[in-house]
Amino acid sequence: MLDDLRDAVDPEGDRIDAAEFSYLQLNYYRPGRETRDLLQDAHEDGHLLTIVTSRQPGLEFEVDGRFEPANLAPDELLIMPGGILTLMTGGLMQPLVHQVRNVPGLRKRASLMFFVNASVANPPRAWIAARDGTYPDIRQATIESSQMFGLGSIGALAQ
Repeated sequence: MLDDLRDAVDPEGDRIDAAEFSYLQLNYYRPGRETRDLLQDAHEDGHLLTIVTSRQPGLEFEVDGRFEPANLAPDELLIMPGGILTLMTGGLMQPLVHQVRNVPGLRKRASLMFFVNASVANPPRAWIAARDGTYPDIRQATIESSQMFGLGSIGALAQ
């Protein structure tokens, strides 16, 4: 999929090696024990892509300034563009802002996410320059985004 995106915006651009710095994450909640409306506030994940699935409701994404339920079927995945993809495309592809609503009556909620990251050992050059004509530092942006949610830096993996 990343090769297809690259071919659409810059066929001569760098290929993205995502194998070494991508990872899985399982989020598990007990909504009945929470009193707040949102289990996760609105955010974007800060990766190239996030591939997510969940069998329980609650995931919502922003459309025209309002949040809509994702309504994923049990056998469906949602592929969400992240902030690093925004940098790679010069702003052409915006990140998908999403949140997780606390659904009344739901006893548990689990979601599985695969966070796709570019290599920080051999980072790609952005496919499209930023509006000011410069190319962002994808390596540094990837390292910084890996720390957004309290995770250790994936930059340490490259050393």
